Amino acid sequence: MRCAFLLATVVAVVAAPVVFAADFATFSNPTQVNLLQRWDYSGTWMIGAESNLAGKSDIQKAFDFPGDERGWRVDGGYTKGEVRGTFTFDKPVTIGEVSVVFRWNHGPNNLTFSFANGDVALGSFTVTPPNGTQGRYFLGDQTITLGGQTIAVSSLTITSMTISSNPSTSPNGEIWELWSVGAYLAAGQQLGIDGTYNVFNQESPTGTWAGGSEAAKVWATLDHSGAGSGNTAGYAEWHFGQAYEFYGASITPCFEGWNYVEAECYLHDVQILVSNDKGLSWTPLNKDPVALWTRGYLQADGGTPVLGDWVRLEWKGGGIENFRDISSFQLFGAVPVPEPATMSLLALGGLAMLHRRRAA
Repeated sequence: MRCAFLLATVVAVVAAPVVFAADFATFSNPTQVNLLQRWDYSGTWMIGAESNLAGKSDIQKAFDFPGDERGWRVDGGYTKGEVRGTFTFDKPVTIGEVSVVFRWNHGPNNLTFSFANGDVALGSFTVTPPNGTQGRYFLGDQTITLGGQTIAVSSLTITSMTISSNPSTSPNGEIWELWSVGAYLAAGQQLGIDGTYNVFNQESPTGTWAGGSEAAKVWATLDHSGAGSGNTAGYAEWHFGQAYEFYGASITPCFEGWNYVEAECYLHDVQILVSNDKGLSWTPLNKDPVALWTRGYLQADGGTPVLGDWVRLEWKGGGIENFRDISSFQLFGAVPVPEPATMSLLALGGLAMLHRRRAA
């Protein structure tokens, strides 16, 4: 009787909901994940940032409005010398590469990357960014100086990174228009798929477009050319190779004109749906559709993630300015792994059920 009671107790415990630890599966190629593109479950940018010109909000435009949506801009009348921005991580990270993209003819011909761990300076190097395209720089390929001395490193463990330049050296005059900046882990580092990074960094899922003919341009490519014009209802859909617990998505409408809020291209009544049965049924990530006039983070209702491996972005028609056009789309999902104790309980439960079956 006592044995039977213990077995029943184990089975009862196993039948309870599985509780996941703060451990996650890791990205298969973490060196390709931009550590600065990170949002928490509520849709808040997780990077500390400040500038000698303005606060975090201006710097954040390089992430909220990437690519051809202006990013972080210093207008042409600026004559105060150096432009500087510092990005701070919530914990030390070991990086091996950095990147930057400026708009064509709107970037400096000298840009300095500086690194620190707390209050300790770790060195800096200066480059001439390519005009209008991404420049990626491995630390091991750069001449890094510290205190007037040259140091040879292939990686640095940092808590902050600063970019700086004098925009008066721009080919287009005193203008700084930063479209993107990145920091990437060194080889050998790991990064958890914890719901704060874009899962398109993990895989390139099969994509379909509502019209069929645009399938090759579906928005997983994260560029402005990935959408057509028009004001009819439609959807874009992705089929992933594994299931994720989706927490939300970051969506940037295309930009037409010079006012982010009054952008002429946006999505009307947007809803994200998730399926875990190959499209037989769909669960809304956000039950109430929203109109995205400017950059928006669609958060899972109540902060509760939705599990699935198919994702559909739907929008409704209507409105003369609804061009179903966006310039960036990022999905944030997690792949948790069970606690060892939970796995042990599952194993014990299996043994208990096997014992009962044999006893019968």
